[in-house]
Amino acid sequence: MRLFEVTGVGTCLLTDYKDNLHTLIEPGREVLAYRSGKECIEMISYYLAHGEERKTIAEAGQARTLKEHTYYHRMEEFVSLVERYLRQKRSF
Repeated sequence: MRLFEVTGVGTCLLTDYKDNLHTLIEPGREVLAYRSGKECIEMISYYLAHGEERKTIAEAGQARTLKEHTYYHRMEEFVSLVERYLRQKRSF
């Protein structure tokens, strides 16, 4: 949830790396992801000093979130799942 809330409002997100993160958003281009505490500190220092890069990442993250990850999109997926479930129930 935090991933979409933060990027959706146009903020650059620095988050912990997860194996499936790339399936939702592109690390390094749309969000920043660290794998260790040391890397987190290094990224904070770097991106605080490089505001334009941070802004570019924030804008790309916001564009991706608004294009693919709004509540509207989640509800479309939910409706699709419910419809598929109902079709399966009718076939019994």
